[in-house]
Amino acid sequence: LTIPQTPMFYEICTQKGMYVIDAVDISPVIDDEIKNIANAPELLKYFYDRCLNTYLRNRNYSCIIGWSLGNSTHNGYNYKKAYLYFKNELDSVRPIVFKGAAGKWNNDEIN
Repeated sequence: LTIPQTPMFYEICTQKGMYVIDAVDISPVIDDEIKNIANAPELLKYFYDRCLNTYLRNRNYSCIIGWSLGNSTHNGYNYKKAYLYFKNELDSVRPIVFKGAAGKWNNDEIN
């Protein structure tokens, strides 16, 4: 799921022992790397805002075992900065996965 769910969803997952990787809603589907919003520094504030809002909304649910920065998008500057913001200021413990990173610098390996 890539959109925020209701609190009831996270409560049920916590009660039932289900694991959730919570997605930050910053996954624009753009097939053109040149028009990629991940490389628009003027939009970095919005990446940070979405990371912070997702973290504050769901940080206390024990079912959340990790965070996702998105799925269907190209990697770029704003995703790197969002990854570092999450790791250095919000949650240094839980892993961050990002399909768009494809093993690059803003994706934690989970085995």
